[in-house]
Amino acid sequence: QEFDQTEQNTIVVFLKDDISMQNMHQQGEWRDFGVMVDLLSPPVALNATWSSKAWSPSGFVCGQTSGERRGERISAYHDRATLIEFSMHDYQRNIKGYDQDSVPFKSNFDNLGHWLKSLADLEPMPETVEVCYGGVFAVSLVNILQRSVNTWASLEKSLSRGNNIQEGHFAERSWAHLLSGVGGVSALPLAQAAALRQAATGIYPHMDSQYGALVSS
Repeated sequence: QEFDQTEQNTIVVFLKDDISMQNMHQQGEWRDFGVMVDLLSPPVALNATWSSKAWSPSGFVCGQTSGERRGERISAYHDRATLIEFSMHDYQRNIKGYDQDSVPFKSNFDNLGHWLKSLADLEPMPETVEVCYGGVFAVSLVNILQRSVNTWASLEKSLSRGNNIQEGHFAERSWAHLLSGVGGVSALPLAQAAALRQAATGIYPHMDSQYGALVSS
């Protein structure tokens, strides 16, 4: 699929209504808006040499950095086999004064892996997959357009079930997979994935938070 220059140069930023520290349930810090945009802007040629600034060739940047918890450095990258077993049965933190519906929190899905299979035209997660917590991220418009309309339609239907639902927590752990490395671009090259695995000393085991994240002591 061909995209014009405007589409290729457009960045979409996803935000949530509350990014206060009280609503940050994972360890880390918020990235500055300008930094997020800069990380999605490809290097430019200067005097026939490339600028050395860091950028994200996958077309996706999370608004929250990874951090430390319980003495361990927690990676943004997770072990797929562990991550897809993620589930939660209740969520009451940071409930605001919005109108509440009578929809139960628990869905008909056993876990994240079960929910992912309900999304149309979605390939399996790679063995080492990024997870973006916090609900704030920036993405290339091209990545959105390259994802099947059927995928977005099934995702919309799933998340429309209610306001405070289990599916929302499944989606939070899937945005990076849905929106990075689309269209044949590897979200994480195999060599880098192998290096992350080699450096890791374990996998975060607590279901209430960054379950499945690669950790290092």
